[in-house]
Amino acid sequence: MCVSLILSFIPLKTGSPISKLVLLKLADNADARGVCFPSLNYLAQYCEVSVRTVKRHVNELERQGFVKRIKRFDDSGRQRSNLYQLRVPSDSHIQQAELDQAARALDQEARSRRQRSKPK
Repeated sequence: MCVSLILSFIPLKTGSPISKLVLLKLADNADARGVCFPSLNYLAQYCEVSVRTVKRHVNELERQGFVKRIKRFDDSGRQRSNLYQLRVPSDSHIQQAELDQAARALDQEARSRRQRSKPK
């Protein structure tokens, strides 16, 4: 959960209370980089709406620039849950550059951890 992301999105206008709820749930699931990968079914259950409604509102959030969706597939070609990169508006108290910096730091930490755990 990234509280600063949630706080950044609360005052924004999305045009719909369901869109706002979906956006806030995505922010609730996001890491420090603003990345999360909940399934549409999970979002629908949490927001108490249908999967189709979640799809429609995620599409709208993507159109408005709040979310970038990245489709993911497993080795056999089956689609997995989408990866969502949250995009913070420029007038927010948290800047997109801060998320990008956090993403680089987390990626570097993960690489260091993998290198340390490699058998010698």
